[in-house]
Amino acid sequence: MKKYHMDLSQALEHVRSKRPQAAPNPGFMLQLQNFEKTLKAMDNIDEAYKDKILALTRALYATRSVKDDNIPCKIEEGLFLGSLGAASNRNALKSLNVTHILTVGNLLGLGYLSHANEFIYKVIEVSDTEETDIAQHFDACFKFIDEAKRMGGGVLVHCFMGKSRSVTIIVAYLMKKHHMGLSQALEHVKSKRAQAAPNPGFMMQLQNFEKSLTANDMVNEDGETGE
Repeated sequence: MKKYHMDLSQALEHVRSKRPQAAPNPGFMLQLQNFEKTLKAMDNIDEAYKDKILALTRALYATRSVKDDNIPCKIEEGLFLGSLGAASNRNALKSLNVTHILTVGNLLGLGYLSHANEFIYKVIEVSDTEETDIAQHFDACFKFIDEAKRMGGGVLVHCFMGKSRSVTIIVAYLMKKHHMGLSQALEHVKSKRAQAAPNPGFMMQLQNFEKSLTANDMVNEDGETGE
């Protein structure tokens, strides 16, 4: 019923075609009938209403994030990681000498730039889905991070939850700038922010990025040897 969108009679007839003696007791049949009603009710919820539920869920999380997850996590000197809550915590950002904020997320989901007149922002609009090509933004993000450090300031890299998109950018940055392997860079980030967990699609892109860095290092070594 759930997986193949069958109604109760269809599902039961299919099972009986495989095993004729199939016969849930009256109590179980009643529960199946109620389950069927629930599934039909869910199917009748239109997409706009589903979007409203999603927006409400994100708003509730944002409220909790601002209150409970609002301290930037220091990854290294001048580089911080966090959620929307950390990006909204002006006092903490100022105390950590954060001058730049790299927002990695959909602005419609993040809501707004909290302190647009007090920090230098860069926004990379990407969704946290496995199909999203986040690797295409690596170089632009690295440049922004390096610029903040070069100016003597610090940069907060954040997304909505500080878990997937922003973590992917920081892990890639550590791999590129400090010649870390993927596992080493990710473990370092997790030691600073335990919930760090790029989605599977982003992990695959990080694995490919690691391969490209390794290949470039080999080419550079061969070039030096040939001189």
